Amino acid sequence: MDRGRGQEPQSRTRRLILPTRRRLLLTRSILLSSLTLLPFAPAMAQTPAAAEPPAAAASTDSADSRLKALYEAEWAWRQKEFARRVGDPPFTASADHLPRVDAATQAARQAYWQKTLAALDTIPVDQLSENEKINAAVFRTSLEAFVAEGKYRTWEMPFNADSQFWSGLSARDSWPSLEEYQRYIGRMQTVAPAYAKLLTFFKDEYLPKARTTLAAEAMPDGKAFYQAQIREYTTTALTAEQIHQIGLKEVARITAEMEVVKEKAGFKGNLAAFIQFLRTDPQFYAKTPEELLAFSALVAKRADGQLKYTIGFLPRYRFTILPVPDAIAPTYTAGRGGLDACLMNTYDLPSRPLYQIPALTLHECVPGHSFQAAVALETTKWPAFRRQTYFSGYGEGWGLYTEWLGTKMGIYRTPYEDFGRLSFEMWRASRLVVDTGVHHYGWSREKAIDYLASHTALAQHDVETEIDRYISWPGQALAYKLGEITIRRLRADAEAKLGPKFDQRKFHDTFLALGSVPLPVLEQQLEKFIADGGEVPTSVAP
Repeated sequence: MDRGRGQEPQSRTRRLILPTRRRLLLTRSILLSSLTLLPFAPAMAQTPAAAEPPAAAASTDSADSRLKALYEAEWAWRQKEFARRVGDPPFTASADHLPRVDAATQAARQAYWQKTLAALDTIPVDQLSENEKINAAVFRTSLEAFVAEGKYRTWEMPFNADSQFWSGLSARDSWPSLEEYQRYIGRMQTVAPAYAKLLTFFKDEYLPKARTTLAAEAMPDGKAFYQAQIREYTTTALTAEQIHQIGLKEVARITAEMEVVKEKAGFKGNLAAFIQFLRTDPQFYAKTPEELLAFSALVAKRADGQLKYTIGFLPRYRFTILPVPDAIAPTYTAGRGGLDACLMNTYDLPSRPLYQIPALTLHECVPGHSFQAAVALETTKWPAFRRQTYFSGYGEGWGLYTEWLGTKMGIYRTPYEDFGRLSFEMWRASRLVVDTGVHHYGWSREKAIDYLASHTALAQHDVETEIDRYISWPGQALAYKLGEITIRRLRADAEAKLGPKFDQRKFHDTFLALGSVPLPVLEQQLEKFIADGGEVPTSVAP
């Protein structure tokens, strides 16, 4: 599962994929031209021209109350601004109107967030309670990302390898009444024809004028833009050069572990030959979609049986395992975990090795993203904006960490399944090399494909899909490995310092109860967990 920094203010979510091999960063012309093609402006949410964050409260008010007033006002404004429902069910899309995307509206949003950030600066952090210090750090990181997106006009890039303009229009949300569904149908009767016009514009006017360079740093002010992307998705101050070196070291370490597993499998030959064997031998591939789905379900139930030894707080909410819909499967990722369903891609079964299904199921389903989403749903102590904020380093770091956690849970039953786990880890480590290689060092698409193909057991179809995603979405793919490295380092530190007092259930409860937070906040809270003798801090206890 791949997400951005939080509730997306623009159309940069990973919900649908643009099926084209040319991944393009769009110029102003596409957005402005698109607006002329969408004839439903009267149904769009109206932008209050004079929208203002609340003024700094009187000095007699507590720091906590001032902060709460500020983030509650911003959140209410954001829901209205982006046509989101506030109520029951909360945070779902409105059925009958859309947010505006014109340049003037974007400028007004930028100004609002800048003023909100300035108001936040007036609140003394040292006077905040422990809970509100966490809220303030999350709020600040989100605001800084919104402001950076406005500065670099990322709203002018509504297409990437995983999303397209207005891809959020699909009926992803449930609505409470027949009237709401009728409104949605009415809206789509206007939107669907507009999409056809947008496609014509995209093919006939935009593509012939698209830039041919790939690197984010090749754009005007590109170096600063790429660093801002790194900051947004990793919530760290690491540079492209530092991340590239971390990636190279991780690739070397994982390669050595792969050699060990290859020997355990009894394979006679080098690592490249072993990977080729895994890619081509029919024994490793499902013959029907149902076989793949059934194996994933089996792994999920095996993981369920280990949860009582792994995590203390177990949510009641349940998910199902479903195939990725046929219409989007060809260019969709291998899997996607969500609150209600964990999707497994059954398209092109010869590219879906079963030895990778255990790691994929742990990451996407349980105790990964579907489980994580249920915990978030049932943890009600955080304010609304916290429950809808997502930091990739935290969320995807957890997903990758759970793949490793499967070694402790007894999930991997064969050397091939363990190699599948290592291949997934190598895939995420290679992202550190490839993303920075393309966007900082100027690698070509072909060089990036060759690197990923030669260092992982991914099928060629997946390799090309992944590289196209990295090209069009600078920085996002860095979050996984950097987040996982942070979590594993903090766990190792806790084990060393706490000794027999270390309880992984309490460690995981501390992590999950925090909710999605920037990596520096996560590190601070897990260090407090250690200082408190391995007990879940009261400020984050579920």
